[in-house]
Amino acid sequence: MRPKKILLLFLLIITQINCQKKIDSCKSIIEDTSDKKLRLAILDSVFHFYKNTNEIESIHFAEQYVNLAFEMKEYEKGIKRSIDVHSFITDKLRQPKRAFQLIINSEKHLNKTNNTFLQGSVYLKKAATNSNRGDFLKAVKNYSLAITKYGSNDSIYKADAIYSRGQSYFKTGAFFKCITDYLLASKYYENLGNQKFFMKAMQGVI
Repeated sequence: MRPKKILLLFLLIITQINCQKKIDSCKSIIEDTSDKKLRLAILDSVFHFYKNTNEIESIHFAEQYVNLAFEMKEYEKGIKRSIDVHSFITDKLRQPKRAFQLIINSEKHLNKTNNTFLQGSVYLKKAATNSNRGDFLKAVKNYSLAITKYGSNDSIYKADAIYSRGQSYFKTGAFFKCITDYLLASKYYENLGNQKFFMKAMQGVI
């Protein structure tokens, strides 16, 4: 092995060791400190470290972060983190009940935020879980809530909710409502310049 490669490998190993030492130190602070603001900040840092190196481990810290955020009345922080990790827990860890519980807990605090993205996304995630479970009537209900909660700056997410509601309508046999949603979603996607999803929505109509 060439000297340069040996040096680079050595530096990489040293960096990893230093990072692990820092993470171990952070974990100790999380366990020992009574300062909730400090614990929340460190939980966030550890989550992002593991998100890039060990996503499965990151979820453990995400859940701690969410619980502490709600305890501290940092509602938007807790809701956002629940939304961010929902798909990973559901699809990669295959633990939909665990992901759904985070969303249910977040829903309880929606009246404490005016953030339309967070409000809409909680119901979008809830509807996706309903759909995965085959409960398409509940999915329609929650997609509808997502659509009403999303604001003018959330058009892409509203379009996704409309399209997904159309899919759920199809599963219930409500074909006219399904086509109506596909057409409406296609208009949103067209206005957003998203040709790929515009075509996808129009294929549902055809």
